[in-house]
Amino acid sequence: MAEEELAPATRNRIRSVATKMYNDGIRLGKFSHNPVAVVPKLKETMETWSYWPSQEDILKYLTAAKNESPVFYVFASLALNLGTRIGETLALDIEDLDLDHRRVPIGKIYEELSGDICYRTKAHKKRWLGINDSLIEILRNYKYQTRFNKSTDPVLCDETGRRLTGYTLRQMHDRVCLAANIKRIRIHDLRHTYASHYIMNGGSLSELQALL
Repeated sequence: MAEEELAPATRNRIRSVATKMYNDGIRLGKFSHNPVAVVPKLKETMETWSYWPSQEDILKYLTAAKNESPVFYVFASLALNLGTRIGETLALDIEDLDLDHRRVPIGKIYEELSGDICYRTKAHKKRWLGINDSLIEILRNYKYQTRFNKSTDPVLCDETGRRLTGYTLRQMHDRVCLAANIKRIRIHDLRHTYASHYIMNGGSLSELQALL
């Protein structure tokens, strides 16, 4: 019986996990190089993505996120309005929220294995993302209400001021999907939801690539 061929999206996920494992190992001095780096990433189509196609599902998710906790509501709002990766969002500090100029710099990433903040992104380049009208109000209210609003405090922190982890966010995300009574997607698929709606609303692929 012939083996079923893995879809490009599945193969890319496996490649990403292996790449992260080797890169983390290199930073910890366990490996000298990443052999997965030479494996090309396969092209994916939007049809292979998992995301919420309707605005109604997004609004249900955001409502349930707000009920979950203020900090998770901020995370969900950032992910769905900026399309940032979970590690990029976790790495943000209060000083990164440039509300006067309505922009957020994305130039660092939270490493889940070590818990360190590395001054790089997956794409290895810094980018600036604009803050829209709905997001600016959410961020202003959060900065005003949170006890942890020093410039070096993490945006996403627990009740003691410690930076949240990806594991904690994923648990919260699963609870929110259940509470909202919508299809459960991976937390990374919030990024796919942002990208899909960007294209559906008339954005170009070249513009989207620059933002992501």
